[in-house]
Amino acid sequence: MKFYKYLLLSLSFTLFLNSCTKDSDPEESEEEISQEPQPEPNPSLSISRFTPNKADLGDTISIKGENFSRNFELLMNEMPLKVIFSNDSVIKFEVPYNNFNPFNFKVILNDQEAESIVFENPFELYEPQIDSVSSKIGFRDKAVIYGSHLTNSPNKTRDIVYLNNEMVETEFQSKDSIIFDLKFLYLTEYENDLLVQAQLQEVRLNKGLKIMPPKLEGINKDQIKVGDTLQIHGKYFRYGTPDWHKVYIDGARAKVLDGNEDTLWIEMPMGPYGNRNISEVRLSLFSKETATSIDLHLNDTWYLYDVLKKQEVTNSGYAGNITPYSFNNSDYIYLNSFTKQDNSNFMNTKLLQYDPLTKELIDLAEIPIEFDNYFGYHLQLFPAENPTELFLYLSRAEDNFYRYDYQTGELSQLKDFPGPDISEGTGAILDNKFYFGLGHTGSNSLTANHTMYEYNFESDEWNLHSEMPFESERAVNSRKTDFVWNNSLFTGNGSDMQYDFWKFSPSEGWIKKESIPNPISSFAYFQTGDKAFYYHQYDNEFWEYQRNTNSWNNRADLAVGKYGFSPESAFVIGDYVYFIGYFRGYGYEESAAIRNDQLILRTEVTKP
Repeated sequence: MKFYKYLLLSLSFTLFLNSCTKDSDPEESEEEISQEPQPEPNPSLSISRFTPNKADLGDTISIKGENFSRNFELLMNEMPLKVIFSNDSVIKFEVPYNNFNPFNFKVILNDQEAESIVFENPFELYEPQIDSVSSKIGFRDKAVIYGSHLTNSPNKTRDIVYLNNEMVETEFQSKDSIIFDLKFLYLTEYENDLLVQAQLQEVRLNKGLKIMPPKLEGINKDQIKVGDTLQIHGKYFRYGTPDWHKVYIDGARAKVLDGNEDTLWIEMPMGPYGNRNISEVRLSLFSKETATSIDLHLNDTWYLYDVLKKQEVTNSGYAGNITPYSFNNSDYIYLNSFTKQDNSNFMNTKLLQYDPLTKELIDLAEIPIEFDNYFGYHLQLFPAENPTELFLYLSRAEDNFYRYDYQTGELSQLKDFPGPDISEGTGAILDNKFYFGLGHTGSNSLTANHTMYEYNFESDEWNLHSEMPFESERAVNSRKTDFVWNNSLFTGNGSDMQYDFWKFSPSEGWIKKESIPNPISSFAYFQTGDKAFYYHQYDNEFWEYQRNTNSWNNRADLAVGKYGFSPESAFVIGDYVYFIGYFRGYGYEESAAIRNDQLILRTEVTKP
């Protein structure tokens, strides 16, 4: 009995123990679940340095450190940086080409599990450096800037180079050179301030770009005529804008027709020239001027010797202001021209003295005589027996004949001319007497005058000498050719296109000579030795009369060149013939003559 009690007690204790063991298992399971290994927090980022500490735009910068193997964001200020490579110990990124201040910027490493790490100016950008700039270049060449750290965005062409504060587009750029073309620029300076933007910085070089001044080397001809094309050779010309070059041939401005960097094509200027041997070409381009000696011969028979500006000759400004009553005495030419009076009439009362040797023009005198006039040759002037005196005739019935000393200004009235009122008459000293006549009468309907009168200046008396023989009314009229040889007058041409040519002698009277082959009026003429010449302006040819053979010859070799010239007078002085007329052209910039200026052409006496 007692045994069963002990057995039951032992079994109950065992069940109790088992019960206690089963009740504790859930608690132990929960405890085990809650204590499973959890991911440990990432070790802190450790940054030791940025390398290199200096760079160019676009270079790679490395961030050295530890524990980079995680998600991160790399910024410059607020701009994401281009990460090229990263592992646990290094992050490599590209330096951006723009959008930051190289002297004040931040690099930010954002750890998505921790606070951001900020670095202020952790590296520097190299300063751009200009070592040299192309030399020996012209205005339209390509220029190269050499240096270091001249970095910009690879495809950038603008806002890199500035000349004189004007942007220049680049053709090529790298870290050590920049190329740009000058041909699209309108540079006018030889020394130009240079500014280069690189590395988000600026570098300036005052007078950094220097252009070579033009250099002359020579010409392609040794003989030429006015108006022909001449090549000028050299270097550093500004091709593309040839008219920007100012070319002078012995001081005469030439028209530039075309050009490139080493050749200019010019039109040989009209002059004036001191002689026909040209010795210098001069070139001006902006602020630089250069010259070189040449040996160039003018082949023109006539060359432009001088230009008298119309304002110097007359105050009227019209064409044809020098009258046929101009004359020469000793080594001077005396020009008779029109002046505009207060009543708006034009009177040919002005005398100018021209010295062909010095080219000096003097306003010599205003003949003190009054008359009613329109634009015409109503005051007729003829050299008197005394070298400094003139006979003056006015086409009117009374008070029509005077003696005038153009050196002293003394005017003396003489006995009136008794013949008809003559316009554009002929007058000459023959056998110590003055002979006057021919011309025409009337103003609207012109009538030829055939009478010739004789004036005795010792007795101050007039007499009718003779009348020119004629077969019809188409006799020698006005605007004639008059030559004097050995006290004889040879006269012809005229406004009636008269073919007859006559010799008048006080002792022999009128003798008909060989007829003129090609007559004309309003022309210029001169004589030298036993030859006389007149100019046919419409045909641009000279006709020569030989007194000894009584024959006419066409002298095509004496034709006037490309001058746009209307003849008025011609004179032989010393070794030269001076041919005067007005310019019909318009000229060009700095050309010697403009419209209605007076041209003085010259040739050697030996030419005719």
